[in-house]
Amino acid sequence: DATVATGEVRELLLESLGQLAREPTFMVDLWVNYDCDVDCSNLFEDVVAFLSRNSFPNPTLYSASNSHLLCLDALLMYVNHMVDRLQTEKNHKAASNSGLSWKELSASDYSLGLRPSVYPSPVELLERRKWKQILLEGAAKFNETPKAGLEFLEANGVIYDDPSVNRETSLASFLKSTPRLNKTVLGDFLSKPSNIEVLKAFVRLFDFKGKRIDEAMREMLESFRLPGEAQQIERIMETFATAYFASGP
Repeated sequence: DATVATGEVRELLLESLGQLAREPTFMVDLWVNYDCDVDCSNLFEDVVAFLSRNSFPNPTLYSASNSHLLCLDALLMYVNHMVDRLQTEKNHKAASNSGLSWKELSASDYSLGLRPSVYPSPVELLERRKWKQILLEGAAKFNETPKAGLEFLEANGVIYDDPSVNRETSLASFLKSTPRLNKTVLGDFLSKPSNIEVLKAFVRLFDFKGKRIDEAMREMLESFRLPGEAQQIERIMETFATAYFASGP
């Protein structure tokens, strides 16, 4: 962390982060919009880990700096907002039980930035988070050993879960829509003779209609890297050509 920014620049960045942390919904927004989104990094998790790690750093490195105090302040502000939300939720329940509405709650409740929820339900968010973790673990296993990754994904219902969709299309849809897959590994996997039907299903997922051949080829090749062997490249290009001209460009 210290290598990213040092001295006054580091303190300025931490002060800015501290100001953001004073917004009651800042950390919640990070978790909802990043940590629960499969296409995004776990920004909330990274921020909290960074603040925790640097709140009590090595004194020999930060003895002349206020960095650890700024980190601790931001972290405590987040904890304080959690307590405020719990208290406001209690007030809300008490108001509901007594027949009052949110409009009749005290102004201090609104000053916390805590209003009737605009977020998905906690159950839905936890399901999203769990699904993201499964996808990331499956992608990591696939990048290391495709066979092991596919076994894990099938066991967790990510692929082959819809009986109305054939196995090749189900797998191809996952491979095309998952950004965490290693493009080199994916290209090698698709070009194997044993996976020719998956390759055909994968290429059919692209819409080449109305596109020049170079545009269509560029779009397809952005999703994986061509392998090095001539036979593998030939297999991919033949499949692409068939799908391209079938789309009637």
